[in-house]
Amino acid sequence: QTCALPIYLGVAYVSSTVARRTDGVSVGSETSNRLTPYLGLGADYKIGGGLSWATRLDAAKFGAGGRSGALLLLSTGVSYQY
Repeated sequence: QTCALPIYLGVAYVSSTVARRTDGVSVGSETSNRLTPYLGLGADYKIGGGLSWATRLDAAKFGAGGRSGALLLLSTGVSYQY
């Protein structure tokens, strides 16, 4: 049984779209496609017998049409190696 706390650094391709509406009617949209820095933090735990558990928190920024925000993804799962 082992535990690891990995850090992931990289580049993510992000596509963002902002829709414009007036009185509930679509009046257009703007899309931005770009590469953005990517950061992830994780916890990996090998349970034994080929069974592992992992959790990650990943983050990237995005923006389109003069607006911006952050993408946060929390994931967890179990894997089995045979």
